[in-house]
Amino acid sequence: HWGVDPFATGRAVYQNLKDGRVVSGGSTLTMQTVRLARNKPRTVGEKIVEMIWATRLEFRASKEEILSMYVSHAPFGGNVVGLDAAAWRYFGHSAENLSWAESAMLAVLPNAPAMI
Repeated sequence: HWGVDPFATGRAVYQNLKDGRVVSGGSTLTMQTVRLARNKPRTVGEKIVEMIWATRLEFRASKEEILSMYVSHAPFGGNVVGLDAAAWRYFGHSAENLSWAESAMLAVLPNAPAMI
């Protein structure tokens, strides 16, 4: 994809309209990276802007660079932002020294930061 998954977006729009509330998301990691970096309110207009910026980002940065941007801005519960800050906060060492189990725990936190 080029930063936007039209099938996931269409599915999310259909499910959300059908249920009358937000029950599903269709954002790619690139779109989430754009949203985190821009820190704007979630609106339909902003979603369209995110799609445009995500497409531009896909053409300008590698997947590795986009992933690095995402983990630098991702929320990890409370006011902990970024993978390295989360590694220090929860395990007392840098992200480079995380064990497999510690990495797995931190991998789920951006989707559910209230777990902590």
